[in-house]
Amino acid sequence: MTIILGGSKMGDFSKNNGNRKEEILAKSRNSRNDEGMENARLRGLDLGIIITTVIIGFPMFVLSIIANKMIVITTICALNGTATSVRNLIMYRFTRKKRYLFWAISLGIVGVGSFVLFILDVFGL
Repeated sequence: MTIILGGSKMGDFSKNNGNRKEEILAKSRNSRNDEGMENARLRGLDLGIIITTVIIGFPMFVLSIIANKMIVITTICALNGTATSVRNLIMYRFTRKKRYLFWAISLGIVGVGSFVLFILDVFGL
């Protein structure tokens, strides 16, 4: 028994649906955009911003006000280095590519070094 719906047979719909599904899967496999990679990148960015703001940004801001100094360059380097380091660390955990680990360590050193310079400058050491 065939049911005609809108000028086509119901059996034809299931065949076309299967072909369409295969086309979508093939496009997805051939696509250069990896949803997991994009998710890890965004998660790393979110986590990096939160960690940077809570652990480094807020204390640096308070210390700047207390010491009555605004050290802009070291503050920006510390915040950016830390945020980017955390993002690269998340990307390394997801992809296991050594370049992400290299950048995570390098930028972590820049962030910590800038934070130390900031503390030394605020306290006049």
